Amino acid sequence: MLWISEDAPCSLFHNTLNITTAGKLVFDKVAGMSVHDSQMRRRMYIRKFSQCVLQDCLHAFDMINCSFTYQIDLKSDWLQFLCFSVSFVTIHALDGLVMLFFHADVQPKWLRKPSVKISNISVAPAS
Repeated sequence: MLWISEDAPCSLFHNTLNITTAGKLVFDKVAGMSVHDSQMRRRMYIRKFSQCVLQDCLHAFDMINCSFTYQIDLKSDWLQFLCFSVSFVTIHALDGLVMLFFHADVQPKWLRKPSVKISNISVAPAS
């Protein structure tokens, strides 16, 4: 069985984008927005960046498994099975869990944080 891994320039491109995005998050200033809105936007960008980096690391780990780890023992069919098939399924399952964690709109109800509802009703003491 011959398996060809992803190209290194593709991986290099993704890592360059991650570094550029991290620099933008650190040094970017938003003009014309309130401080609160700017902080909320920055928090959202940091969450999305964290998700992106986690997912990139998962797939980089899969690439390492499929490119190098299986070569430890080329005669072992079980090692190749673990490095290719089990690694593929596990990495994609973890990728889905990362997506569920970061996106509340697709989370099942048991995973969502309880929302705090603010009531507009004011209660006055009886006189």
